[in-house]
Parts: sequence; C-alpha cells; structure tokens
Amino acid sequence: MYKVKAPQFRHTNYEFVRRMRYAKQAIRDPFFKTLYRMLHKPGYSLFETALLDSMMAPNIVAVGWKHYTGQQNDEIPIVVFDDTAVASVQITIYDRNGDLIETGYALPTDRFQDWVYTVLKENRAIEGCRIVVEAMDWPCNKTTKSYRIPL
Repeated sequence: MYKVKAPQFRHTNYEFVRRMRYAKQAIRDPFFKTLYRMLHKPGYSLFETALLDSMMAPNIVAVGWKHYTGQQNDEIPIVVFDDTAVASVQITIYDRNGDLIETGYALPTDRFQDWVYTVLKENRAIEGCRIVVEAMDWPCNKTTKSYRIPL
C-alpha cells in the first residue's frame, strides 16, 4: 500500500531536489564553475560547494532606513552578506495605508557587501511608511526584512 507523505516532507523533498538541480547546473556553467572553484574548501568537490551555497540564504545585516526623508534621490544604504555572493537587492516602499509608492533594485557599491538604493519618487508623508528589502543570491535563496518608519 502506498502512503501519501505529509506536506512538510513533500516541501523538504522539493527543496532538496531544487538544490541538487542547482548544484548540477552550476558546475556545468563556466561562470559558476570558476566561482565555486575559487571558493571551494579542501575536501569538498565543486558540486558539494555549490550544494552548500544553495542551502545558505543571504543575510540582511543593516538597512539605513533613517536616511529616507521622502525626497527624490535619497540614498538608502543596505549591507547584505552571503556565503558566496548576493545576486540582487530589491527595495519596495509602501505608504502607511499599504499602497505601493515605488520599487526598484539597489546597486552594489565598491565594497563587496554594501548596496545602495536611490529613491525615485518624492513622498511627503513618510511617517508610517514601510520599507521592504529583499536580497537574493545566485541559487535564488531569498531573505526579506521589513522596516516601518515611526510615526
């Protein structure tokens, strides 16, 4: 008799298969093969290094939300760490009612873990606004943090 697995096990299996596929594809790609060759530790294969990378999501360490004054061209600094490399950092700003003000991608600075987002739209009522930061690494692991500007 075949038993249906519990939902939590199905999710775990899906994640494991996704990570295995990523590692297999990564060591075939010339860019990622070179990247993992530079980062792999003695005793680990390139496949194992890619697999370990797929298990670690980026860590959003700091967001300079206090730099946001609602003015166009404000720069919001973000510090994000990952065991290999951060692929992208996206910022979304909502007003106090939850309506979207703007969204866009931060750009990396000359320091490896530092990113900066330049505000595109003016916002005159910043009290109660919410800034959502989403960081993603090459294996598509995402980390999201939300910051609310105090009233």
